[in-house]
Amino acid sequence: KTSEDTATLTTRKANETSLLDTKNNFVIHIHGLQHTGTGYLRMVIYEGLGSGSNASLQHSSVYEDEGQHMQKVYPRGHHRMAAWKKSKSHNLSHFMYLPDLCEIHNPFETGEELMQQWSEYWNMTQHYLIQKTPFMDVEFLERVKIVPTFHAIVMRHPLVFSKFFASHGLNDPVDYLLIWLDSWAHTLRLLSTGNVEMYAVVTYESLVRYHDSISNELTAMIQGSSMSNSR
Repeated sequence: KTSEDTATLTTRKANETSLLDTKNNFVIHIHGLQHTGTGYLRMVIYEGLGSGSNASLQHSSVYEDEGQHMQKVYPRGHHRMAAWKKSKSHNLSHFMYLPDLCEIHNPFETGEELMQQWSEYWNMTQHYLIQKTPFMDVEFLERVKIVPTFHAIVMRHPLVFSKFFASHGLNDPVDYLLIWLDSWAHTLRLLSTGNVEMYAVVTYESLVRYHDSISNELTAMIQGSSMSNSR
């Protein structure tokens, strides 16, 4: 083996060791559509929990340290947009939750691989691990979880969402309104089934207007969910 191989092997073993001891970890996924406040919600949760007890994905050199760009397990945004443009269809809605539609042969192994890749950008010694991606991949991430997981989902008026589509040449208000409606219909139907164990849905407008009270409520929900899973 070369020294480079040895270094790679040592790093891999260190990461595997950290992942074997995940009993102290609690993952928080931040979901929402593009330009609807996922970054703001992440900041609110991070500050509410206290920086000494949680770790957000960081030091990745990718846009806003979004989790989608730090893994190769499920389709990233640019892959989804490329597939949509190739299809020449105005129906972009299912790309907002594309991983939810994928068949998962082994959810646990998929979840392990995902945690392995994200662990390079998390401080795994922290209890709360926060990941933010502006898509609606709630079902997928719930199915592949290997540690207790909380989904924080932000909703915002669809007119703000239109900025994302204008940058991709979709300027018809009807198009992005239908995409917004379908994406939320998909997510709310999922939540109504009871198959997502821990989650909260908050509107961006309420989060801004009632920042302190909602921040306190979210923090209490997450901490309570964490405590119930540690018993």
